[in-house]
Amino acid sequence: APAPVVPATLYRPGMAPHEVWNFLPYYALAAVTQAELTASSAVIFSGLCVASNGSIDTSAGECANDSAAFNSPSFSSLLASAHQVGTHVLLSLNAFSDATIAPLVEKAASTAATLSQSVLPLVRADGLDGINIDIEGSNPVEAAGFAKFVRDFAHDLRVGDPTIELVL
Repeated sequence: APAPVVPATLYRPGMAPHEVWNFLPYYALAAVTQAELTASSAVIFSGLCVASNGSIDTSAGECANDSAAFNSPSFSSLLASAHQVGTHVLLSLNAFSDATIAPLVEKAASTAATLSQSVLPLVRADGLDGINIDIEGSNPVEAAGFAKFVRDFAHDLRVGDPTIELVL
């Protein structure tokens, strides 16, 4: 039998557009190469700690290290280099302790407002492209409060900057 006829469109239009997002912990800040930035659509810098009242936590330990790295010349250099090649930079807001998360989601409207008021000036001053929310609780009872917190936080961010990228 003759070989089947292969339609001309079999291998078109090709691969759908895609993005490459990288997660950058503060301790790896100095190791990022220009090639990595060029190959990335976005870099999520991790980040800043969220306190139980919605403020930024800079207390001793990892939160202080996060904050120091964010405010360092290395971060400014990364941001400039990333933007030079068209790569977006987002700031991750982190909370991993149930002791922090429970009050955060219990008073979602007020803590979301506090957090947005804390981070919008950082986004504007540094020319960041957006925010990543990395809040990892383990209590399923808090799910509804977390959803309200995210909704309120997203609303408050969009009022302050309608073009901000928000990743959850």
